[in-house]
Amino acid sequence: MPQELTDAARIDGAGETRILFRIFLPLNWGITWALAIVLFIWTWNNFFWPFIVMSSTPKMTIPIGITQVTSWYGIAYGRVMASAVLAALPMAIVYIIFQRKVSEGVAMTAGIKG
Repeated sequence: MPQELTDAARIDGAGETRILFRIFLPLNWGITWALAIVLFIWTWNNFFWPFIVMSSTPKMTIPIGITQVTSWYGIAYGRVMASAVLAALPMAIVYIIFQRKVSEGVAMTAGIKG
């Protein structure tokens, strides 16, 4: 961000919080939305650390819970696939809602104007 924007806001009497929320964030909404959605997806799909730490079934995350779906005869593939679809459904809904914001953020980081 140009230093002149910060200087002009300070001359007008804006504090650091107001500069952040009134100047910097509106100029970077696309990138902020893309980062927030990617971070949400990354956190939602986190597998390795919770797999190591969690031992009780009620506290398991969804991806770890999917690996625990078994039956008397081994892996119940129908149940695994059904639970995978149900686990992916919230992510698909979030992406569909914020699809335009994600596309704008990716285009901004690539330097493409749209």
